[in-house]
Amino acid sequence: MKLRSAPHELQARIDQDLKEAMKAREASASAFYACLKAALKNAVYREGGMQFELTEPDALAIVRKEIKKRRGLDRKLRQGWPA
Repeated sequence: MKLRSAPHELQARIDQDLKEAMKAREASASAFYACLKAALKNAVYREGGMQFELTEPDALAIVRKEIKKRRGLDRKLRQGWPA
């Protein structure tokens, strides 16, 4: 199912990157892109369902937030924090 949530180019890029990560068996990258896709989908449902479309700035803000969460988790894991 294609999401109407994010701008088409962004969604297509995420789908392509997820597909490539899965083919390369990169578990970490695959998990990140899957979480990113889910975060965008959840934002749409919170705002009003499939009739709602995220603007590009809103979609990019979600991407930045997910990257920030990922970096924070990586930093904590390197410091010995249990997941």
